[in-house]
Amino acid sequence: MLLFVACRWPFLSLRRPVFLILLLIYIFNFNYVFLLAEFKFMPETILLVEDDQDILDIMFYMLSDEGYQVLRSSGEDALDQAITGKPDLILLDHRLQTGWGADICRVLKSDTSTKNIPVVMVSAAMHMEETAREAGADGVLHKPFDMHQLLNLVAGICRPPAEPQP
Repeated sequence: MLLFVACRWPFLSLRRPVFLILLLIYIFNFNYVFLLAEFKFMPETILLVEDDQDILDIMFYMLSDEGYQVLRSSGEDALDQAITGKPDLILLDHRLQTGWGADICRVLKSDTSTKNIPVVMVSAAMHMEETAREAGADGVLHKPFDMHQLLNLVAGICRPPAEPQP
């Protein structure tokens, strides 16, 4: 019956993962239904730390539209959100109203629970690479940036291309 449905409606292709999962459940007499309950489609989480509300909103909408889960911080609670939110990437402004992004980056990289989270410093300051390197940041995004720069940088960190199999 399930194969008849697949032949009847071409959008139910064997190339689609959901259809394959349903087909396997049908073949194995529904014994593995519990696997679907534990199988999660979780988007990558990005923490944006920016004190300029306009820039924060633009980055939020750009990344949300690409399917990322985005957390926002103006700086005061950045450390708490990094620990509790467990982001896959932190985009951290260098000049915040509450202090310097480089100082927050140093704290993040010295904490065992957050040291492996990639941190990208975002700044309009010249020679930011040296400051970012000293703070332990994993990259720099210079302001002003365009949408493609931001999305390519984030995709390269959060969704690296699969390595070719020999």
